[in-house]
Amino acid sequence: MRDGLLKISELSGKIVATATTSSAEAKTQAEGIEPLWAPIEDVVKNNDSSTYLALEDAFALLESGDMTKIAQGAGKVSSTVTAYIAKYPG
Repeated sequence: MRDGLLKISELSGKIVATATTSSAEAKTQAEGIEPLWAPIEDVVKNNDSSTYLALEDAFALLESGDMTKIAQGAGKVSSTVTAYIAKYPG
């Protein structure tokens, strides 16, 4: 699960970088979150529902196509993943 969360965090950073030149491409990249999230989301939800909701909200921001929202979403993913992994390192 840790690897999946780290991959999502990494992808969110790439989405921000892409959004500076192409919001359409950033939206396409954001579609890559779901395959990484689907196998682990139930575990996250069961462990910590507030983390689950924070990540879901962040994913919506990443998919928005708006640079400001994408940057907010990426920041939220990064901080939420870091906090979750610190609490649930396994």
